[in-house]
Amino acid sequence: MEPVSEEFAGERVWEGLVHVFDVQGHPKAKQAFAWSSPIEESTKRRFFAVLNIPPINTPIDAVRAAIVAAHR
Repeated sequence: MEPVSEEFAGERVWEGLVHVFDVQGHPKAKQAFAWSSPIEESTKRRFFAVLNIPPINTPIDAVRAAIVAAHR
């Protein structure tokens, strides 16, 4: 697990723990990153899993990619 904190325009947009898993049998990825975040105005959580394939090389890269994808 790695602690991750991401800021945008001087404000923290996400903070939490990212789990790092080894992946076997995938042609490109050797690891995957996974975490969850609360869904606003809900008691539920959203779960994320991102493969470690460039340009995603670190847990913070994975979180940033998920944030960007969610705001497209």
